[in-house]
Amino acid sequence: MKINPITFKLDNGEGNGFTPFRDDKGNWVYKRDVVAKPFGWKCGAGITFSIIEYYFSMETGLREREIACQTFYDKDHLELLTIMTNLASGDLRGYGAEMAANNLYWNLFLPTKHMQEFLPSLYEFYQTIKEKQ
Repeated sequence: MKINPITFKLDNGEGNGFTPFRDDKGNWVYKRDVVAKPFGWKCGAGITFSIIEYYFSMETGLREREIACQTFYDKDHLELLTIMTNLASGDLRGYGAEMAANNLYWNLFLPTKHMQEFLPSLYEFYQTIKEKQ
């Protein structure tokens, strides 16, 4: 069964999230989203988080590119084994799948260097919440 990716849409500069800018090639980078893709492998499950950047170039028009990607496997995170397995098998759908993916997003991907590099305002927000706990 094919599982659709879950997209975490980020704000376009109106709060914490992402602020549009021009890159060093002159392209207008107007949006970045985080996409979660659960999958099954051998006897387990995993999830891949990717940061997708949407930009406009005068030569090529509207484009998108993956600028960061990290994969997490259930064997490395046994405390999240049930969530990963249910997501990968397709047992969770709709709101339940979104909440499970959100749990993995907060526990696994937000603390990574990719978030610190490409989405620093969200990373700082995460650090603020962790300090208050």
